[in-house]
Amino acid sequence: MIDKKAPYFSLDTKTNPSTFLKYRKIEGNFKQTERETLETPLIIVCTKGSGILHIDEKSYPISNHFFHIMLPRTPIRFSDETNDFEIRYILFSLQVLQTITLRIKIDFFYFLRNLSPLNLSNQPILWNNAIRFMDQCNYIYNVPDHLYYKMMVQNLVQSMFFDIAHYAQLNKKIDMATARVSNFQNTIVGKFHLLIKENFQIHRDVTFYADKLCISPRYLSSLTQNEIKKSPKAIINGYLILEIKTILMGTNTPVEKISEDFHFSNQSAFGRYFKKQVGISPMEFRKNYLKIDTRLK
Repeated sequence: MIDKKAPYFSLDTKTNPSTFLKYRKIEGNFKQTERETLETPLIIVCTKGSGILHIDEKSYPISNHFFHIMLPRTPIRFSDETNDFEIRYILFSLQVLQTITLRIKIDFFYFLRNLSPLNLSNQPILWNNAIRFMDQCNYIYNVPDHLYYKMMVQNLVQSMFFDIAHYAQLNKKIDMATARVSNFQNTIVGKFHLLIKENFQIHRDVTFYADKLCISPRYLSSLTQNEIKKSPKAIINGYLILEIKTILMGTNTPVEKISEDFHFSNQSAFGRYFKKQVGISPMEFRKNYLKIDTRLK
């Protein structure tokens, strides 16, 4: 049980890269005052009660039979939980995600980015499998010395992915035809997204990523345009702006410090970049968010 007297409860989303998996079960009502940015992929289910899950700048009701998969660098926050609120979640390493996505014939980064939270109340078989999946993850999490630990983690997560992809395709939750690309494209685009997640705070030049992938910037552009109709630069900017917005909304970090952390030459250059992407200055964005957040309380 959590400490209900605590004014802030962390989801404990940090993982040790060598562990591959972390399992948690949270029961009760808590007040999370700041958004938390995921460092690794997360799979979550809600088994009791209700609340609201804020993902990026969207909000979703969460209650029994809720299921969702989230990618790294996703900012999340819970609010309005009932006293009987209960969630279970696992976090697994980027290495596991990369290994799995390279095995699958569709571009799973595209699939996961575009998959909305699911309510499985009308899918008892799939829901029971999701609960069984959590039980199995709990088991393997508690036996880290298992001789086949890493392989079991990969197989468990991959099996759950297959089930969700099957359900999404049959119920038209996502255009799977758009997600289908060649294995070669899937490998390059998948690696590109992983490289961005690891380097976007420092490197915003498309050439840097193309060199890492051993291809030309022009070819990288053709792959990303074919998959999601966006240029590599737009994808990099998307990750960067989302992270900056999360910091502006969820912390009191001075704009000058944010500028330094993201390696802009100075605060003015940072302000110009943000305004070009968002339409308003960083300070205006923070003020507008605080006004909205105050009205919601």
